[in-house]
Amino acid sequence: MIPVVSLLCCLAAQQLSATPFPAEVGQEVTVLAVRNAEQEPFAKLAIAVELPGGERRPLGLSDEQGELKFVPEVPGQYVFAADIEGIRVLAPHRVVAARSRWWAALVTVPLGLALLWRNLPWRRWLPRRG
Repeated sequence: MIPVVSLLCCLAAQQLSATPFPAEVGQEVTVLAVRNAEQEPFAKLAIAVELPGGERRPLGLSDEQGELKFVPEVPGQYVFAADIEGIRVLAPHRVVAARSRWWAALVTVPLGLALLWRNLPWRRWLPRRG
Protein backbone atom coordinates (compact mmCIF):
# COMPACT_ATOMS: atom_id res chain seq x y z
CA MET A 1 0.00 0.00 0.00
CA ILE A 2 2.82 2.42 0.83
CA PRO A 3 4.45 2.16 -2.65
CA VAL A 4 1.11 2.91 -4.31
CA VAL A 5 0.53 6.00 -2.16
CA SER A 6 4.09 7.19 -2.76
CA LEU A 7 3.68 6.79 -6.51
CA LEU A 8 0.38 8.67 -6.54
CA CYS A 9 1.83 11.49 -4.46
CA CYS A 10 4.77 11.81 -6.85
CA LEU A 11 2.50 11.92 -9.90
CA ALA A 12 0.04 14.41 -8.41
CA ALA A 13 2.63 16.73 -6.89
CA GLN A 14 4.11 19.84 -8.42
CA GLN A 15 7.15 19.23 -10.52
CA LEU A 16 10.17 21.17 -11.64
CA SER A 17 12.30 19.73 -14.44
CA ALA A 18 15.20 20.83 -16.63
CA THR A 19 15.96 19.66 -20.16
CA PRO A 20 18.14 18.59 -21.97
CA PHE A 21 19.87 16.28 -19.52
CA PRO A 22 22.84 16.45 -19.35
CA ALA A 23 23.39 19.82 -20.98
CA GLU A 24 26.61 21.22 -22.37
CA VAL A 25 28.19 24.54 -21.39
CA GLY A 26 26.65 27.29 -23.53
CA GLN A 27 23.60 25.18 -24.44
CA GLU A 28 20.19 26.59 -23.50
CA VAL A 29 18.49 24.75 -20.62
CA THR A 30 14.71 24.94 -20.26
CA VAL A 31 13.34 24.76 -16.72
CA LEU A 32 9.67 23.65 -16.70
CA ALA A 33 7.28 24.07 -13.76
CA VAL A 34 3.99 22.15 -13.75
CA ARG A 35 1.18 21.95 -11.19
CA ASN A 36 -0.15 18.40 -11.39
CA ALA A 37 -0.24 15.11 -13.30
CA GLU A 38 -2.08 16.82 -16.18
CA GLN A 39 1.10 18.87 -16.77
CA GLU A 40 -0.72 22.19 -16.23
CA PRO A 41 1.96 24.92 -16.55
CA PHE A 42 2.79 27.04 -13.52
CA ALA A 43 3.05 30.64 -14.80
CA LYS A 44 4.83 33.50 -13.02
CA LEU A 45 6.74 31.23 -10.65
CA ALA A 46 9.99 32.57 -9.17
CA ILE A 47 12.82 30.12 -9.92
CA ALA A 48 16.33 30.24 -8.45
CA VAL A 49 19.49 28.27 -9.18
CA GLU A 50 22.36 27.01 -7.06
CA LEU A 51 25.54 27.17 -9.12
CA PRO A 52 28.33 24.56 -8.92
CA GLY A 53 30.37 26.84 -6.64
CA GLY A 54 27.54 26.92 -4.07
CA GLU A 55 26.31 30.42 -4.93
CA ARG A 56 22.55 30.85 -5.07
CA ARG A 57 20.93 33.40 -7.36
CA PRO A 58 17.43 34.08 -8.70
CA LEU A 59 16.84 33.31 -12.37
CA GLY A 60 13.50 35.02 -12.86
CA LEU A 61 9.83 34.18 -13.38
CA SER A 62 8.46 31.40 -15.56
CA ASP A 63 6.44 32.42 -18.62
CA GLU A 64 2.84 31.48 -19.46
CA GLN A 65 3.93 27.95 -20.49
CA GLY A 66 5.71 27.49 -17.17
CA GLU A 67 9.15 27.66 -18.82
CA LEU A 68 12.29 29.61 -18.00
CA LYS A 69 15.41 29.58 -20.20
CA PHE A 70 18.92 29.48 -18.72
CA VAL A 71 22.38 29.20 -20.31
CA PRO A 72 25.02 27.64 -18.01
CA GLU A 73 28.53 29.06 -18.20
CA VAL A 74 30.55 26.44 -16.29
CA PRO A 75 30.30 22.66 -16.03
CA GLY A 76 29.09 21.07 -12.81
CA GLN A 77 26.01 20.25 -10.76
CA TYR A 78 23.20 22.83 -10.83
CA VAL A 79 20.09 22.75 -8.64
CA PHE A 80 16.99 24.65 -9.73
CA ALA A 81 14.61 25.55 -6.89
CA ALA A 82 11.14 27.05 -6.55
CA ASP A 83 8.56 27.44 -3.78
CA ILE A 84 5.24 26.11 -5.07
CA GLU A 85 2.34 26.71 -2.71
CA GLY A 86 4.61 26.50 0.34
CA ILE A 87 6.50 23.44 -0.86
CA ARG A 88 10.16 23.76 -1.88
CA VAL A 89 10.66 21.88 -5.15
CA LEU A 90 14.18 21.05 -6.38
CA ALA A 91 15.45 19.87 -9.76
CA PRO A 92 19.09 18.76 -9.87
CA HIS A 93 20.74 19.14 -13.26
CA ARG A 94 24.16 18.23 -14.64
CA VAL A 95 26.12 20.37 -17.10
CA VAL A 96 29.17 18.92 -18.86
CA ALA A 97 31.96 20.60 -20.81
CA ALA A 98 31.31 21.12 -24.50
CA ARG A 99 32.69 18.24 -26.53
CA SER A 100 34.77 18.66 -29.65
CA ARG A 101 33.43 16.69 -32.59
CA TRP A 102 36.37 17.25 -34.96
CA TRP A 103 37.90 13.85 -34.31
CA ALA A 104 34.76 12.15 -35.60
CA ALA A 105 34.82 14.26 -38.77
CA LEU A 106 38.51 13.51 -39.36
CA VAL A 107 37.78 9.77 -39.25
CA THR A 108 34.38 9.47 -40.91
CA VAL A 109 34.72 11.91 -43.84
CA PRO A 110 37.74 10.17 -45.47
CA LEU A 111 36.16 6.79 -44.79
CA GLY A 112 32.91 7.90 -46.42
CA LEU A 113 34.75 9.28 -49.45
CA ALA A 114 36.71 6.03 -49.84
CA LEU A 115 33.51 3.96 -49.68
CA LEU A 116 31.83 6.28 -52.18
CA TRP A 117 34.75 5.93 -54.61
CA ARG A 118 34.76 2.15 -54.16
CA ASN A 119 31.02 1.80 -54.86
CA LEU A 120 30.58 4.23 -57.75
CA PRO A 121 28.51 2.58 -60.50
CA TRP A 122 30.63 3.91 -63.40
CA ARG A 123 33.70 2.04 -62.14
CA ARG A 124 32.14 -1.20 -63.41
CA TRP A 125 32.57 -0.02 -67.00
CA LEU A 126 36.24 0.83 -66.68
CA PRO A 127 38.73 -1.76 -67.92
CA ARG A 128 40.41 -3.63 -65.10
CA ARG A 129 44.16 -3.61 -64.73
CA GLY A 130 46.25 -6.72 -64.49
